[in-house]
Amino acid sequence: MARIREFLFPDLQQIDPRMEWVFARQAGLSLFLVFALILAISVFIFIISLGSNIETLVLVRSLIILIAGMIIIIGLHKLLRGKKRDLKLLAMAVIFIATWGVTKDIANFSVVYNSYGILYIAVLFFGMILMPFKPRASLFLGLYCATIYILLWFLLVRPVFGADWMINIFGQDFGRFLQNWFQSIQVDAKSPFSHFKFYMAWYILQYPMLGLIAFVFRAANLQSYLKTIAANKNLATKEAELEAVKALLLKPENQNLEFKSSLRWDYRENKTSKKLEEVIIKTLAGFMNAEGGMLFIGVDDNGKPMGLDKDYASLRKKDADGLELQLYRLITDYLGVEFSDNITITFPSIQDIELCSISVRPNDKPVFVKKLDGAFYVRTGNSTRHLNAQETMEYITKHFE
Repeated sequence: MARIREFLFPDLQQIDPRMEWVFARQAGLSLFLVFALILAISVFIFIISLGSNIETLVLVRSLIILIAGMIIIIGLHKLLRGKKRDLKLLAMAVIFIATWGVTKDIANFSVVYNSYGILYIAVLFFGMILMPFKPRASLFLGLYCATIYILLWFLLVRPVFGADWMINIFGQDFGRFLQNWFQSIQVDAKSPFSHFKFYMAWYILQYPMLGLIAFVFRAANLQSYLKTIAANKNLATKEAELEAVKALLLKPENQNLEFKSSLRWDYRENKTSKKLEEVIIKTLAGFMNAEGGMLFIGVDDNGKPMGLDKDYASLRKKDADGLELQLYRLITDYLGVEFSDNITITFPSIQDIELCSISVRPNDKPVFVKKLDGAFYVRTGNSTRHLNAQETMEYITKHFE
């Protein structure tokens, strides 16, 4: 059961905190593809409707609402803020399309060949397999669609508040407009077949079933992605071991190489130190603002391997994964989650002593340590310098513009 739970509900933050940033970056492309697909399906349905029994005017009116809703959602792009902006817009689009599709299924309940809402919903669920959401989002969407269907059934097909409830709530003009919108619903209240169609799987259970299928496939897709990450990490670790040997045997600290005895354990005070973590962050920012470089943790200034046991013991998760998670959390807090893409963390072993190797790529824009009042650091020689305001402006003008 534990393996099944781990397969279906992976803790992405524990596996790699950068997954949140990866999802946020993928959301914009997913939103564009959803809109393009909705437009393509709408054009296709309109074309085939010209030679069918679908009433063209009703169809066009419905499709205009669908496409207009998607345009409005995309138009909200400039109003929202934060790194999860595209992810929020994508979630809004998914809910909107699902609600519209279920409403079309209800509205065209008695018109068999006009029930095309389920087509959009089916495409939406299978799109969820590749969308940047956690697997359980598909389950929630399936339950949401089923709930909406039941609510709309009792509001529109068998209104529990009377046939004129829309007029009573929305007024004569708009209420009558809404009522006429669903005038195609002609269901015999005494017909057992109507109850049969309502309670059977293809009308209620079809949504949770689609959600369950998308849920399993999304989980499998993520597991495949995570296995690729693990394989790449193993390869990177082997390469880092070779680089570590070269660095420790042949090179002193320089412009592109730095040694730190620990991430957070102060050997002099014999306790953890937040200042040591900040020193690591300053070094990483300095490398990003310069030419990049390699930072080894668990090595003293003379290049002697010391290991990571003290750091491990100070963490909640007392191993390499725990140290990697802590590093990514520090980068997220002090620099920003987007800068985690600039580093690759591996754990090579030298003489059976495990080290932490951080390969840092230079950034194409200035990197400020936002949690330290936006301080700017740069790597010069074998040290990391804090530049004042004037030096920062001059450096940025020279190196980034």
